[in-house]
Amino acid sequence: MTFNVIVFSLVFCITIIPVFYIKNKFELKKSKKQNLIYTIIWMLISLVLSFLILILAKIKLSYETLIPTSIFGSILNYFILNEQINTKTVTKTLIIFLCFFFSSLLQYIPITLFNIKKITINTQVLLTCFSDSCLIFLLLKVYYKELKEEFIVFRKNFNEYIDTAFKYYFIGLLVMVVSNVIINFLTPTNMASNEESIQKMIEASPYLTLICTAFFAPVIEELVFRKSFSKAFNNKYLFIIISGLVFGGLHVVLSIRGWYDLLYLIPYCSLGFSFAIIYSKYDNIFPTITIHALHNAIITIISIISFMVIL
Repeated sequence: MTFNVIVFSLVFCITIIPVFYIKNKFELKKSKKQNLIYTIIWMLISLVLSFLILILAKIKLSYETLIPTSIFGSILNYFILNEQINTKTVTKTLIIFLCFFFSSLLQYIPITLFNIKKITINTQVLLTCFSDSCLIFLLLKVYYKELKEEFIVFRKNFNEYIDTAFKYYFIGLLVMVVSNVIINFLTPTNMASNEESIQKMIEASPYLTLICTAFFAPVIEELVFRKSFSKAFNNKYLFIIISGLVFGGLHVVLSIRGWYDLLYLIPYCSLGFSFAIIYSKYDNIFPTITIHALHNAIITIISIISFMVIL
Protein backbone atom coordinates (compact mmCIF):
# COMPACT_ATOMS: atom_id res chain seq x y z
CA MET A 1 0.00 0.00 0.00
CA THR A 2 1.48 3.36 -1.05
CA PHE A 3 2.07 6.28 1.29
CA ASN A 4 -0.62 8.27 -0.56
CA VAL A 5 -3.22 5.57 0.19
CA ILE A 6 -2.24 5.51 3.88
CA VAL A 7 -2.39 9.31 4.13
CA PHE A 8 -5.75 9.47 2.33
CA SER A 9 -7.27 6.74 4.53
CA LEU A 10 -6.07 8.29 7.78
CA VAL A 11 -7.07 11.87 6.98
CA PHE A 12 -10.43 10.89 5.52
CA CYS A 13 -11.38 8.79 8.58
CA ILE A 14 -10.23 11.40 11.10
CA THR A 15 -12.11 14.14 9.24
CA ILE A 16 -15.38 12.30 8.56
CA ILE A 17 -16.06 9.70 11.26
CA PRO A 18 -16.34 11.98 14.36
CA VAL A 19 -18.78 14.35 12.63
CA PHE A 20 -20.81 11.47 11.21
CA TYR A 21 -21.01 9.83 14.65
CA ILE A 22 -22.00 13.02 16.47
CA LYS A 23 -24.64 13.91 13.87
CA ASN A 24 -26.10 10.39 13.97
CA LYS A 25 -26.01 10.18 17.77
CA PHE A 26 -27.28 13.59 18.80
CA GLU A 27 -29.28 14.87 15.78
CA LEU A 28 -27.87 18.38 16.02
CA LYS A 29 -29.96 21.17 14.50
CA LYS A 30 -27.89 24.24 13.68
CA SER A 31 -27.99 27.04 11.12
CA LYS A 32 -25.94 26.82 7.94
CA LYS A 33 -23.64 29.55 9.23
CA GLN A 34 -22.98 27.66 12.48
CA ASN A 35 -22.40 24.43 10.57
CA LEU A 36 -19.89 26.18 8.32
CA ILE A 37 -17.99 27.47 11.37
CA TYR A 38 -18.00 24.02 13.01
CA THR A 39 -16.82 22.46 9.74
CA ILE A 40 -13.85 24.84 9.41
CA ILE A 41 -12.86 24.41 13.07
CA TRP A 42 -12.94 20.62 12.82
CA MET A 43 -11.03 20.71 9.51
CA LEU A 44 -8.17 22.55 11.21
CA ILE A 45 -8.25 20.23 14.25
CA SER A 46 -8.35 17.08 12.08
CA LEU A 47 -5.46 18.40 9.96
CA VAL A 48 -3.31 18.88 13.06
CA LEU A 49 -4.28 15.44 14.42
CA SER A 50 -3.50 13.77 11.09
CA PHE A 51 -0.17 15.59 10.87
CA LEU A 52 0.85 14.53 14.39
CA ILE A 53 -0.18 10.88 13.86
CA LEU A 54 1.77 10.70 10.60
CA ILE A 55 4.84 12.19 12.29
CA LEU A 56 4.63 9.82 15.28
CA ALA A 57 4.07 6.81 12.99
CA LYS A 58 7.05 7.95 10.87
CA ILE A 59 4.94 7.83 7.73
CA LYS A 60 6.12 9.92 4.81
CA LEU A 61 4.11 13.15 4.63
CA SER A 62 2.32 13.86 1.37
CA TYR A 63 0.84 17.35 1.59
CA GLU A 64 -0.53 17.01 -1.97
CA THR A 65 -2.74 14.20 -0.65
CA LEU A 66 -3.24 15.36 2.96
CA ILE A 67 -4.63 18.85 2.27
CA PRO A 68 -7.03 18.01 -0.63
CA THR A 69 -8.36 15.01 1.33
CA SER A 70 -8.98 17.18 4.39
CA ILE A 71 -10.79 19.79 2.31
CA PHE A 72 -12.90 17.17 0.54
CA GLY A 73 -13.79 15.45 3.84
CA SER A 74 -14.75 18.80 5.35
CA ILE A 75 -17.05 19.57 2.41
CA LEU A 76 -18.81 16.27 3.08
CA ASN A 77 -19.02 17.18 6.79
CA TYR A 78 -20.77 20.44 5.93
CA PHE A 79 -23.41 18.61 3.89
CA ILE A 80 -23.80 15.96 6.60
CA LEU A 81 -24.50 18.68 9.17
CA ASN A 82 -27.00 20.32 6.80
CA GLU A 83 -28.76 16.98 6.22
CA GLN A 84 -28.01 16.93 2.50
CA ILE A 85 -26.45 13.50 3.01
CA ASN A 86 -28.70 10.66 4.10
CA THR A 87 -27.03 9.35 7.26
CA LYS A 88 -29.27 6.26 7.22
CA THR A 89 -28.10 5.01 3.81
CA VAL A 90 -24.61 6.50 3.70
CA THR A 91 -23.22 3.69 5.89
CA LYS A 92 -23.79 1.15 3.12
CA THR A 93 -22.24 3.54 0.61
CA LEU A 94 -19.16 3.98 2.81
CA ILE A 95 -18.78 0.21 3.25
CA ILE A 96 -18.94 -0.31 -0.52
CA PHE A 97 -16.51 2.55 -1.07
CA LEU A 98 -14.06 1.10 1.48
CA CYS A 99 -14.34 -2.35 -0.16
CA PHE A 100 -13.41 -0.67 -3.44
CA PHE A 101 -10.66 1.41 -1.86
CA PHE A 102 -8.96 -1.53 -0.12
CA SER A 103 -9.73 -4.18 -2.74
CA SER A 104 -6.05 -4.30 -3.72
CA LEU A 105 -5.42 -6.05 -0.39
CA LEU A 106 -7.12 -9.11 -1.92
CA GLN A 107 -4.02 -9.48 -4.05
CA TYR A 108 -2.21 -10.82 -0.99
CA ILE A 109 -4.30 -14.02 -1.28
CA PRO A 110 -2.59 -15.30 -4.48
CA ILE A 111 0.71 -13.76 -3.35
CA THR A 112 0.56 -15.88 -0.18
CA LEU A 113 -0.91 -19.02 -1.81
CA PHE A 114 1.66 -19.14 -4.61
CA ASN A 115 4.51 -17.70 -2.54
CA ILE A 116 5.14 -14.89 -5.02
CA LYS A 117 8.42 -13.19 -4.15
CA LYS A 118 8.97 -10.80 -7.02
CA ILE A 119 6.09 -8.79 -8.47
CA THR A 120 6.76 -7.82 -12.07
CA ILE A 121 4.40 -5.66 -14.13
CA ASN A 122 3.00 -8.84 -15.73
CA THR A 123 2.33 -10.28 -12.29
CA GLN A 124 0.73 -7.02 -11.19
CA VAL A 125 -1.72 -7.15 -14.10
CA LEU A 126 -2.74 -10.69 -13.11
CA LEU A 127 -3.12 -9.65 -9.47
CA THR A 128 -5.26 -6.69 -10.52
CA CYS A 129 -7.51 -9.00 -12.55
CA PHE A 130 -7.89 -11.23 -9.49
CA SER A 131 -8.81 -8.44 -7.05
CA ASP A 132 -11.15 -6.82 -9.60
CA SER A 133 -12.91 -10.15 -10.18
CA CYS A 134 -13.47 -10.57 -6.43
CA LEU A 135 -14.82 -7.03 -6.13
CA ILE A 136 -17.19 -7.43 -9.09
CA PHE A 137 -18.53 -10.64 -7.56
CA LEU A 138 -19.22 -8.80 -4.29
CA LEU A 139 -20.91 -5.84 -6.03
CA LEU A 140 -23.08 -8.12 -8.16
CA LYS A 141 -24.19 -9.96 -5.02
CA VAL A 142 -25.18 -6.66 -3.38
CA TYR A 143 -27.01 -5.18 -6.38
CA TYR A 144 -28.12 -8.27 -8.33
CA LYS A 145 -31.88 -7.69 -8.01
CA GLU A 146 -31.66 -3.99 -8.91
CA LEU A 147 -29.31 -4.67 -11.82
CA LYS A 148 -31.66 -7.29 -13.23
CA GLU A 149 -34.59 -4.85 -13.17
CA GLU A 150 -32.52 -1.99 -14.59
CA PHE A 151 -31.20 -4.12 -17.45
CA ILE A 152 -34.76 -4.97 -18.56
CA VAL A 153 -35.63 -1.25 -18.64
CA PHE A 154 -32.32 -0.41 -20.37
CA ARG A 155 -32.93 -2.99 -23.10
CA LYS A 156 -36.45 -1.64 -23.76
CA ASN A 157 -35.25 1.98 -23.96
CA PHE A 158 -31.81 1.32 -25.44
CA ASN A 159 -31.87 3.96 -28.21
CA GLU A 160 -33.13 6.78 -25.98
CA TYR A 161 -30.70 5.96 -23.14
CA ILE A 162 -27.67 5.64 -25.42
CA ASP A 163 -28.48 8.83 -27.37
CA THR A 164 -28.65 10.82 -24.12
CA ALA A 165 -25.55 9.11 -22.75
CA PHE A 166 -23.50 9.99 -25.84
CA LYS A 167 -24.64 13.62 -25.69
CA TYR A 168 -23.35 14.16 -22.15
CA TYR A 169 -20.31 11.96 -22.72
CA PHE A 170 -19.15 14.06 -25.69
CA ILE A 171 -19.46 17.24 -23.62
CA GLY A 172 -17.33 15.69 -20.87
CA LEU A 173 -14.87 14.32 -23.45
CA LEU A 174 -14.48 17.75 -25.05
CA VAL A 175 -13.63 19.30 -21.69
CA MET A 176 -11.25 16.41 -20.99
CA VAL A 177 -9.37 16.76 -24.30
CA VAL A 178 -9.09 20.56 -24.19
CA SER A 179 -7.97 20.62 -20.54
CA ASN A 180 -5.41 17.85 -21.18
CA VAL A 181 -3.88 19.82 -24.04
CA ILE A 182 -3.60 22.95 -21.86
CA ILE A 183 -2.25 21.02 -18.85
CA ASN A 184 0.43 19.35 -21.01
CA PHE A 185 1.82 22.80 -21.78
CA LEU A 186 1.80 23.85 -18.13
CA THR A 187 3.24 20.79 -16.36
CA PRO A 188 6.72 19.19 -16.43
CA THR A 189 5.18 15.89 -17.59
CA ASN A 190 2.85 15.19 -20.50
CA MET A 191 0.78 12.52 -18.77
CA ALA A 192 -1.01 11.97 -15.46
CA SER A 193 0.67 9.51 -13.11
CA ASN A 194 -2.35 7.21 -13.27
CA GLU A 195 -2.10 7.07 -17.07
CA GLU A 196 1.62 6.30 -16.89
CA SER A 197 0.85 3.25 -14.72
CA ILE A 198 -1.73 2.02 -17.26
CA GLN A 199 0.73 2.54 -20.12
CA LYS A 200 3.27 0.31 -18.35
CA MET A 201 0.59 -2.36 -17.89
CA ILE A 202 -0.31 -2.14 -21.60
CA GLU A 203 3.33 -2.59 -22.59
CA ALA A 204 3.65 -5.63 -20.32
CA SER A 205 0.31 -7.35 -20.97
CA PRO A 206 -1.88 -5.50 -23.51
CA TYR A 207 -4.83 -7.89 -23.74
CA LEU A 208 -5.23 -8.53 -20.02
CA THR A 209 -4.98 -4.76 -19.47
CA LEU A 210 -7.75 -4.29 -22.04
CA ILE A 211 -9.96 -6.65 -20.03
CA CYS A 212 -9.18 -4.72 -16.84
CA THR A 213 -9.80 -1.26 -18.31
CA ALA A 214 -12.71 -2.03 -20.66
CA PHE A 215 -14.67 -4.44 -18.47
CA PHE A 216 -13.60 -4.61 -14.83
CA ALA A 217 -12.96 -0.88 -14.27
CA PRO A 218 -16.21 0.48 -15.82
CA VAL A 219 -18.44 -2.02 -14.02
CA ILE A 220 -16.74 -1.54 -10.66
CA GLU A 221 -16.42 2.25 -10.85
CA GLU A 222 -19.98 2.83 -12.03
CA LEU A 223 -21.48 0.59 -9.34
CA VAL A 224 -19.37 2.30 -6.67
CA PHE A 225 -19.29 5.96 -7.74
CA ARG A 226 -22.69 6.19 -9.36
CA LYS A 227 -25.07 3.54 -8.02
CA SER A 228 -23.90 3.40 -4.40
CA PHE A 229 -23.20 7.15 -4.17
CA SER A 230 -26.65 8.09 -5.49
CA LYS A 231 -28.28 6.40 -2.51
CA ALA A 232 -26.36 8.53 -0.02
CA PHE A 233 -27.44 11.98 -1.20
CA ASN A 234 -30.80 13.71 -0.81
CA ASN A 235 -29.93 16.23 -3.51
CA LYS A 236 -29.41 15.20 -7.16
CA TYR A 237 -26.99 18.03 -7.92
CA LEU A 238 -24.93 17.30 -4.82
CA PHE A 239 -24.70 13.66 -5.94
CA ILE A 240 -23.43 14.74 -9.38
CA ILE A 241 -20.79 17.04 -7.86
CA ILE A 242 -19.53 14.62 -5.20
CA SER A 243 -19.61 11.61 -7.53
CA GLY A 244 -17.59 13.48 -10.15
CA LEU A 245 -15.11 14.88 -7.61
CA VAL A 246 -14.47 11.54 -5.89
CA PHE A 247 -14.20 9.70 -9.22
CA GLY A 248 -11.73 12.24 -10.59
CA GLY A 249 -9.93 12.80 -7.29
CA LEU A 250 -9.07 9.16 -6.67
CA HIS A 251 -7.60 8.86 -10.16
CA VAL A 252 -5.23 11.71 -9.29
CA VAL A 253 -4.62 12.05 -5.54
CA LEU A 254 -3.53 8.46 -4.86
CA SER A 255 -0.73 8.58 -7.44
CA ILE A 256 0.18 12.24 -7.13
CA ARG A 257 3.80 13.33 -7.69
CA GLY A 258 3.48 17.08 -7.09
CA TRP A 259 1.01 19.95 -6.88
CA TYR A 260 0.93 20.23 -10.68
CA ASP A 261 -0.76 16.81 -10.83
CA LEU A 262 -3.85 18.35 -9.22
CA LEU A 263 -4.53 20.03 -12.57
CA TYR A 264 -5.47 16.59 -13.89
CA LEU A 265 -8.55 16.75 -11.66
CA ILE A 266 -10.16 18.80 -14.44
CA PRO A 267 -10.12 16.13 -17.20
CA TYR A 268 -10.87 13.24 -14.84
CA CYS A 269 -13.69 15.06 -13.02
CA SER A 270 -15.24 16.20 -16.30
CA LEU A 271 -15.93 12.59 -17.24
CA GLY A 272 -17.06 11.84 -13.68
CA PHE A 273 -19.62 14.65 -13.85
CA SER A 274 -20.83 13.42 -17.27
CA PHE A 275 -21.33 9.86 -16.02
CA ALA A 276 -23.15 11.11 -12.92
CA ILE A 277 -25.50 13.28 -15.02
CA ILE A 278 -26.24 10.31 -17.29
CA TYR A 279 -27.05 8.12 -14.29
CA SER A 280 -29.25 10.77 -12.64
CA LYS A 281 -31.28 11.17 -15.86
CA TYR A 282 -32.67 7.64 -15.80
CA ASP A 283 -31.60 6.16 -12.46
CA ASN A 284 -30.14 3.31 -14.50
CA ILE A 285 -26.52 2.16 -14.31
CA PHE A 286 -26.26 0.44 -17.70
CA PRO A 287 -25.97 3.57 -19.91
CA THR A 288 -22.99 4.77 -17.85
CA ILE A 289 -21.35 1.34 -17.79
CA THR A 290 -21.75 1.12 -21.58
CA ILE A 291 -20.29 4.57 -22.30
CA HIS A 292 -17.53 4.17 -19.69
CA ALA A 293 -16.54 0.76 -21.11
CA LEU A 294 -16.55 2.13 -24.67
CA HIS A 295 -14.39 5.10 -23.64
CA ASN A 296 -11.84 2.94 -21.83
CA ALA A 297 -11.78 0.34 -24.62
CA ILE A 298 -11.08 2.94 -27.33
CA ILE A 299 -8.32 4.63 -25.31
CA THR A 300 -6.68 1.29 -24.44
CA ILE A 301 -6.89 -0.09 -28.00
CA ILE A 302 -5.32 3.12 -29.37
CA SER A 303 -2.51 2.76 -26.81
CA ILE A 304 -1.98 -0.90 -27.75
CA ILE A 305 -1.84 -0.05 -31.47
CA SER A 306 0.56 2.85 -30.80
CA PHE A 307 2.83 0.59 -28.74
CA MET A 308 2.87 -2.07 -31.50
CA VAL A 309 3.66 0.55 -34.17
CA ILE A 310 6.58 1.87 -32.08
CA LEU A 311 7.93 -1.69 -31.76
